[in-house]
Order: sequence, then C-alpha cells, then structure tokens
Amino acid sequence: PEKLYRYFQKDKSKLVQANKDFVSIHQLKPYTGYENFKAEAEKIIKIYIDVTTPNSCNRIGMRYINQIVIPETDVELSRYFRYIPRIPEEVTEGINDVLLQIQFTPRNSNHQVMTSLRSGISSIENQSVFLMDIYDILQLNNEININDISKSLDDAHYNIERVFEGFITNEARELFGVLKKNDRKRRI
Repeated sequence: PEKLYRYFQKDKSKLVQANKDFVSIHQLKPYTGYENFKAEAEKIIKIYIDVTTPNSCNRIGMRYINQIVIPETDVELSRYFRYIPRIPEEVTEGINDVLLQIQFTPRNSNHQVMTSLRSGISSIENQSVFLMDIYDILQLNNEININDISKSLDDAHYNIERVFEGFITNEARELFGVLKKNDRKRRI
C-alpha cells in the first residue's frame, strides 16, 4: 500500500491526508463556514496537483457529519427528521436504535448523495444523540482542472445544504437556534 501522509493544523481543527492517488481535506470543529473551507481546499488541491502531477481526477466527494442532540430520551423521530420510515404500532413497543441509509441522485444533478442517520453513537445524560451523515459524490474521469473542481465543490455543497434542510423539521431547526417558535410558518 501507498504511504499515507497526514498533516494536522496545530489546534487539530484541520487535517489533510494525501498520497500519490488522493488528497482529502477535513475541517473539524470549529467549522468556520463553506467559503473558508473552499478557499483552503483550493490552495491545498493546487499544491497537491503541483507536487503529484496527476493525469486525471476520478472522484470528488464532500461529506458533512452533523451531531444532533435532542434534549429528551424518548424521541418521536418524525418531530425532528422528515425521512423516517413509518413502523406500524402493532409491530413494535418503540424504537431502540436507528441506522437508516439512503442513496439517491439529487434533482438536476449528476452527483450521488449517500445519507445516514444513526443513533446511540455517544450518550449524554437525559438526551438523545444522532449523527446525520451526508456524503455527496461526483464520479469523474477528467483531466485535472481546478475550475472544474471548484465548481464541483460548489455543486456538492449546494446538494448537501438542500438535503440537510429538506431532511430536518422546523422543530429540529429550533434546537439549532436558527428558527424561533413564532417563525414556524415562514420556513417550511
């Protein structure tokens, strides 16, 4: 196997991993926004291209992993998430854990999106913790062009934002502090 190089920022908020076949760029907490991430990613990709001189780009992926903490232990999932399967009451006493995966093509896109919703990853007393993982993938076999890569990053970010906003409810938005109770009718 090819040697993997890892570079952490001093405060451990960023990680770059690379070898001759790939580069991955990770923004850990605190997340300072997409525009900052994109600018940093473009710099790193340009350096990677200069150093490794790859012939083509096979795939571009962008992944957001969101931890969602709900301040209750017996969660009615449909209050917070819009893509929960309905389980007939006569079949179950209640849901113990959640692992839901979906893969689809977003509207007006040639990307693929894989999503998962998982519970029970960590425990916080009297609260429920969920991870919502949204991974946008664009399969390519193109010559390297930083403008194409930049546009693909923008498209992936747009898809991820649309999926996230489409998959959560206003009640979930209230948890994040982005929607107040009297704003419910404005944002659906």
